[in-house]
Amino acid sequence: MTDESSAILDSHCHAWRTWPYARVPDAESRATAELLLHEMDAHSVEQALVVCAAIDENPDNVEYVAAARDRSPDRILLVADLDCTWSDTYHLPGSAERLCTLDDRFGLTGFAHYLADDNDGWLAGDEADAVFAVAAERGLVVSLGASPAWQEDLRAIAHRHPTVPVLCQTLGGVPAGVGVDSPALREVLASADV
Repeated sequence: MTDESSAILDSHCHAWRTWPYARVPDAESRATAELLLHEMDAHSVEQALVVCAAIDENPDNVEYVAAARDRSPDRILLVADLDCTWSDTYHLPGSAERLCTLDDRFGLTGFAHYLADDNDGWLAGDEADAVFAVAAERGLVVSLGASPAWQEDLRAIAHRHPTVPVLCQTLGGVPAGVGVDSPALREVLASADV
């Protein structure tokens, strides 16, 4: 391992028992935790926030990654999905309680919440405030899949919960082809101030 000043932390990667995307012949080995650790070693990545996504044939992805974390606690940091767009609980009441349950069971580093492309106002509401309050109380990182449409509300909730670290996944979904002067990119970059 390298010293802390030169340590590499991957802030968003995945591990699955079964590859969840396009069908491939090596679906059972393409995205395993063991392969992730191999790739981390090959590229000098010391730790990774592994974002769990219970998609396709991986409804137990949190359990799978938690077991890998338990085998490699100094390398894998667990970020559980919470009420993401593919979930039956997406933006239903009780998100804060579900987050507490996940953290109590798995000892999370943080949680991921993938938002729909269109802003339905959830980040500006009481449910999101309660979730961020739990994150603040428990020292959890928030990893959001939030398009430019959500960024104004993200800045507001970040102001209300200044101790909560927020990662904006995949640069807020702004495609590289829109250029550096695009309004969408400006909207996402403005969130860096909070």
